[in-house]
Amino acid sequence: TKVGFSDLGPEIAISAPGGNCVNITAGSPCLYPILTTSNSGATSPLAPIYTDSFNPSLGTSFSAPLVAGTAALMLSAQPALTPLQVRLVLEATARPFPITSSDNTGSTVIQCTAPHSVLGNPVDQLECLCTIDTCGAGMLDAGAAVLGASNGMAAAGVQAQGLWWNLPANSESGWGINFAHQGNVIFATWFTYDLTGKGWWLSMTANKTGTNPDIYTGQLFETRGPAFSAVPFPAVGSPGGATGTGVGTATLSFSDVNRASFNYIVNGTQQIKSLTRQVFGPLPTCVYRTQPDFAAATNYQDLWWASPAGSESGWGVNLTHQGDTIFATWFTYDHDRTPMWLVATAPKIAPRAYAGTLYRLTGPPFNAVPFPPIGSPGGATGTPVGTATFTFSDGNTGTFAYTVNAEAQTKN
Repeated sequence: TKVGFSDLGPEIAISAPGGNCVNITAGSPCLYPILTTSNSGATSPLAPIYTDSFNPSLGTSFSAPLVAGTAALMLSAQPALTPLQVRLVLEATARPFPITSSDNTGSTVIQCTAPHSVLGNPVDQLECLCTIDTCGAGMLDAGAAVLGASNGMAAAGVQAQGLWWNLPANSESGWGINFAHQGNVIFATWFTYDLTGKGWWLSMTANKTGTNPDIYTGQLFETRGPAFSAVPFPAVGSPGGATGTGVGTATLSFSDVNRASFNYIVNGTQQIKSLTRQVFGPLPTCVYRTQPDFAAATNYQDLWWASPAGSESGWGVNLTHQGDTIFATWFTYDHDRTPMWLVATAPKIAPRAYAGTLYRLTGPPFNAVPFPPIGSPGGATGTPVGTATFTFSDGNTGTFAYTVNAEAQTKN
């Protein structure tokens, strides 16, 4: 958990261990101590000790050197790293924050929030669970950071793969944007609502156009195509296949691995959104290999479509996989060929199998200011329309079985 004296806010890049001691009265034990092994020596090694409520180790005097020392090791492994690249690798290799915990009394520890209330009053948070919006990208992992520096991770810049939404988290729940990031190209699918409140999705192939920060730019398209239940489902470019119409442009600018800006023009309306990753469980920890090992994969986060590749181009499903839960966003078409998207929260039901209810949402127009979040007046609402089950043979092969308004199908 966060120590009592630490600051909170979106400016923080990463977290590292620090001692803590919050006392109710003088001489009482520390309420939220760090539990770790230590050494009693001041200038040279002596007897081993440990820290607890009665033997506290306090302050930031060891958290800052841990990060600085890790940076020094990274530069030893890769001397050409710039300060920004050092930061990006530290963030990209950080361990995810825990999402649940309990205190000494068994009570649930709450998540950290913004340092000030909506009225501008400071919020005292002596113990809370860190989030990427309040404590940075995660917890320092020195070994992973040095390995990342040595294997060239910095040259790739920010890896944006995943589901993003408005910053701060939950402030505009009901819309989101998925990034499928490969090399210097991001394929983005934006799930939002048209001017009538109907679910509407736009897509973009964005090429990298700048670094420091990483910038990607592309054209936004509205796509219309065959109904989700069409058999056969004609691919893009074939008779009856999906067709796209340009409706604007967009630029993505990544300040770090968890924060970005989304600057777009859609049908003459220009807006800028601040983005952060959507977090609902433990974020996946990636292992870097020379060649992918699909058989060993246990996380299925990516953009998926029908097999063989390209056979039903025009639709797809983004899987955001955190812990034992997959959040699926399926972009396809209604029976009138208009864009339609459905979502499902699919918990794990068996090894390599996940299932949940499919929802269709209506909500505020994409350009609404303010954009009310789910649960507030005028916010998006969802209607259950069916079920979805995802079953995987490996990290590159699976099935998508669904029922939508009594129409049942399976995609491979």
